[in-house]
Amino acid sequence: MPKEPANRLKRAREEAGYSVRRLAEETDLTRQLLYALESGARRGSLETWQRISRVLQVHLDDIAPALIEEPPGEEPEGKVLALRERA
Repeated sequence: MPKEPANRLKRAREEAGYSVRRLAEETDLTRQLLYALESGARRGSLETWQRISRVLQVHLDDIAPALIEEPPGEEPEGKVLALRERA
């Protein structure tokens, strides 16, 4: 799958045979949000990505952008990563 999260989501949705409308209905998310996630305009929360991955039956890592980021100014080694959920 492509590295870009938006492309990964769209590709996974299409491979699973889902339209945006059907995925919206089955995840209880709006079509507008799904389009925004696919275009990369929004990141989405961990819960949002979990809903999508469950319905599409794919691993979260295969479709979601990196939801775990380092806090600004922190060094990667030996530091606890912060989970940032964005809607």
